[in-house]
Amino acid sequence: MGISVPEYGVKIMGDLISIIVPIYNTEKYLDQCIASILQQTYDNLEIILVNDGSTDGSRKIAEKYRALDSRIILINQEQGGAANARNNGLKISKGKFIIFVDSDDYICPDMVKYLLDRILASHAQIAVCGYDMVNEEGGLLGGCVNFPDIESISGNALWDLYDERLRVYFIVLWTKIFQRKFLEDITFRDGKHFEDEFFFNDIMHKSPRIACAPEIKYYYRQRKNSLMEQRNIIYDPDFVEALIRRLEYLYQLKIYQAANYTFRDATDVFFECCDSVNKIGKNSAFAKKMQEQERQLRRIAAAYIKRPIPIIFRIKVAAFLLGKNVYRSLRDFYRKK
Repeated sequence: MGISVPEYGVKIMGDLISIIVPIYNTEKYLDQCIASILQQTYDNLEIILVNDGSTDGSRKIAEKYRALDSRIILINQEQGGAANARNNGLKISKGKFIIFVDSDDYICPDMVKYLLDRILASHAQIAVCGYDMVNEEGGLLGGCVNFPDIESISGNALWDLYDERLRVYFIVLWTKIFQRKFLEDITFRDGKHFEDEFFFNDIMHKSPRIACAPEIKYYYRQRKNSLMEQRNIIYDPDFVEALIRRLEYLYQLKIYQAANYTFRDATDVFFECCDSVNKIGKNSAFAKKMQEQERQLRRIAAAYIKRPIPIIFRIKVAAFLLGKNVYRSLRDFYRKK
């Protein structure tokens, strides 16, 4: 994709917005990503590119754009992971609002203005827009996801909308604009995989007000060699850990619909991990981690089943307490239906 940088006037109006882009080996898509940010109709931007030890041509591309636009700040660091890259971007950011964009995705020209208008009008801490999926070449795949148009809703009330279709929409960092002061005591957890899951937990514990804007403004790329596609089962205990923490939080709030989906996700990934124990070793640290997480899940399940929860959820929890094979058989039965 060729470089296209719009002309800007001398006077810049409106609040400064920081856009943080962690970069790792995405040279094929980085031109489109950065160009889509530079072409925003809202121009008072601070664009922080964090090159996380890329070994391809990503650094060269980032440096090319930094030379073209003074709003771009480039951090080159040794590889520390996405969480570390985002934390370092946050540390130097000066914007009143924060937006995260993944370096293999791209955004609509008016996404920043659209989200800013919504968060200002609603006096919320977070505003969210819809997204659609694209293939490696950037072509639309469909499968768009968006919330109903909601001017402002509390974090706790938002859980009532949590279901299988909207789960990813809740969790991901992209599609959202955050008030900077809302993020002041929240950081991404270095060393953890699935850092979005932990970050989302921390955000929801603060019960923010969230504005839900339905229009699709973000394009999420599906590619074969992405980190999610290359998911290593040994990292999944981090995923289970984040979901266990969310389950405990939902249990305290008595939000059972969201707990139902979270329990299902946690146990599904947990069983995938258990299947790998024989390959990795029953005496390994991985196996010991799974044993501890099973104790945690059983403790939560035993507490849940005493609550006035929906019957389908009660059956699933009871099956889990009866044993892995019983739960798996029930899960497979529901999947077939």
